[in-house]
Amino acid sequence: PAASPAAPPAAGASPSAAPARTAPPPSGAKPGGGSAAASPAAKPSRADTVSLSVTGPAETGAILSKQAIAVEKGDTVLDVLKRATRAAKVQMEYSGEGAGAYVSGIGNVYQFDEGPGSGWLYSVGGEFPSKSAGAVKVEPGDVIEWRYTLDYGDDLGAPSAQQGGG
Repeated sequence: PAASPAAPPAAGASPSAAPARTAPPPSGAKPGGGSAAASPAAKPSRADTVSLSVTGPAETGAILSKQAIAVEKGDTVLDVLKRATRAAKVQMEYSGEGAGAYVSGIGNVYQFDEGPGSGWLYSVGGEFPSKSAGAVKVEPGDVIEWRYTLDYGDDLGAPSAQQGGG
């Protein structure tokens, strides 16, 4: 009697074993996942994402909440900001290009609105680059934060020598 119940599960185990073998490779992402990943993998090679947020002075608060922004090879911090503000229909004003680019206003909040040491600074991965946003290239996965300083960056933990990081 015990052998009979064991035989049907063994017969059921064989068909189950074959689907089980078929199921792990796709979930393991080798055979099935590799071909399925080929399409998504092609997209990230052309464009991937970075995280971007924009925070104004205390009374303004978040102008753009943290969000994923598509990037392409060669994009700069300024390119990402332009793409994000355009998509969200948020006002943004800058002048110059490349190393000479300077962001003067975001969300109708401008440099000097809150005093002589106020303006826009950005960080990438928590670091405040000493270069213009138009000169700093981004990499997929970067976390970019634009924040409004009231005191040349001292209030944000940025080196005060970096006035006008935008």
